[in-house]
Amino acid sequence: MIQYMLQVAIAMTLLIIPYFLFFQKETFFGFNRAYLITALVIAILAPFAPRWISLRILQWPMYYYSQ
Repeated sequence: MIQYMLQVAIAMTLLIIPYFLFFQKETFFGFNRAYLITALVIAILAPFAPRWISLRILQWPMYYYSQ
């Protein structure tokens, strides 16, 4: 349970940083709200994703450029 909470906290931190850097001062509040809700859902569901998905995502640029 603690490991899950730690993973969610890390994912939420990584998803909130771009919000504070790029979207915080935007006046299009609908987009801001959608981004924050989507970030929350992704952060909650990300620890349940199989490990091979995250490994594929990390290996994709190397596979793409090696061809």
